[in-house]
Amino acid sequence: MKQISTILMCFLLSITVNAQEHIEKQRMQILDLCEAINMAYNIKDSIGLKNYFGGKSLFLEDTCHHTKDSLQRHKSYVIKNSYKRFWKELETAWKEGNNFKCKIEEITVTQSPRTSNIYGLTFRQTWKNTHYDNDSYMFFVIEILDDQEPVIHVCVWTTDINIHKGKIMLPSLSDFDI
Repeated sequence: MKQISTILMCFLLSITVNAQEHIEKQRMQILDLCEAINMAYNIKDSIGLKNYFGGKSLFLEDTCHHTKDSLQRHKSYVIKNSYKRFWKELETAWKEGNNFKCKIEEITVTQSPRTSNIYGLTFRQTWKNTHYDNDSYMFFVIEILDDQEPVIHVCVWTTDINIHKGKIMLPSLSDFDI
């Protein structure tokens, strides 16, 4: 009986270690994805970037606009951006200025509590070129299927206006029905 108990404990420990290794491998894939995205932005490689987004990826922009009333209120709302429009705007930004630089930092990775191959990725992204500066946060919903590259299904861009006004309310996996 003791031998069966020991074998069972070793088996359960092996499963736990394998699961932890699998999760760590997926987290490393996501960090590699961040590096690849950063490099693709800096070398203006839209084809490389498109490889990480599913053809039906959802692009959202969390933006803040000023009202013209006496209280100088700000209204934040989300705009759905089309896949086609996102790429057109990015390629326009690349064409309009030289010395395009993108920096990704403050990276946070979370795993879905319900679906083990779904992750949330949040990072701060700063862009600069000769005509444009931007400091924003990005949030991705990422799926990693066994032995495949990560696929970004949702991309949420939180604009710099919200950051500078101290209204940072970043999206998370709990905001999506996954």
